[in-house]
Amino acid sequence: MEFQQLIYFQTVARLQHITKAAEELHITQPSLSNSIHRLEQELGIPLFDRVGRAIQLNQYGKLFLEGVNSALSALESSKKRMSILLREEQEKVRILATTSIQVYPNLIQPLIERCPNISFVTQQLSSDELIDALKTRQLDICLIGDINKPRTIDSEIDMAVLESNPMYIITSRKHHLADHPDVRFSDLVNEPFASGQPQIKTLADVCASFGFSPRILYEGTHIRDVLQAVSSGRYIMLSSWDACVTSGADVSEFVKIPISDKSLNLLRMLYWRKNESSVAALLLRDTILDFFASGK
Repeated sequence: MEFQQLIYFQTVARLQHITKAAEELHITQPSLSNSIHRLEQELGIPLFDRVGRAIQLNQYGKLFLEGVNSALSALESSKKRMSILLREEQEKVRILATTSIQVYPNLIQPLIERCPNISFVTQQLSSDELIDALKTRQLDICLIGDINKPRTIDSEIDMAVLESNPMYIITSRKHHLADHPDVRFSDLVNEPFASGQPQIKTLADVCASFGFSPRILYEGTHIRDVLQAVSSGRYIMLSSWDACVTSGADVSEFVKIPISDKSLNLLRMLYWRKNESSVAALLLRDTILDFFASGK
């Protein structure tokens, strides 16, 4: 016995007319007749009396209808209660992905469709602070960017690598490096850098691997701010080209220069708590995984 059969039976019992019921259910009359026939066969008893070309519920059909109405009413009540619970749960879900939400604006709409009451948090936090906020349940989902390898985390947190993009030195077409086919990172010791605040540690770590500290002479809160500074021709920045393209800036003003002495890739990673019990948080996690799996 299938749920759909019960809906079909309830509609036919209410209208006591196969053709009208088929029209209301948007199915063909033969399909509806076959469904009712299979239901009667499964129950082992007829539910309708055929009077000429008309039908009417018999005593068995009336008794069965009482049970169907009661069962479907209970299911609908449970569905409404679950919707209320999910809505309350959604209002508590917080997602923080400062740079990734900016890089992937098309990700926001499917998240809102799945969880209309989701809260986006836009504080500027380091990767370590993000993970701590996730562990202490201040946040439910984190999208984090890291260079070349995922972060080492403990047994409380799970993660997935969403994508990997090569990193470049981004410059204005007015910059003296703009015509270079590539650049050695080790030759950038004296170059003024511009960087977003969340990316400063990443930049410092990369430079440290070459034995120097970056000369960061401009700090911005958003990649558009940083690109605006780079457009002056004074600064360079370390970034994926994808981040520049989706920032809203006019990328025709900039060039991407490959790095010849080190392979650098920006990994976008999704972090969530293991054994997560929140249905809303799990819906968001799966929506983000599907978004990237579909190629955005």
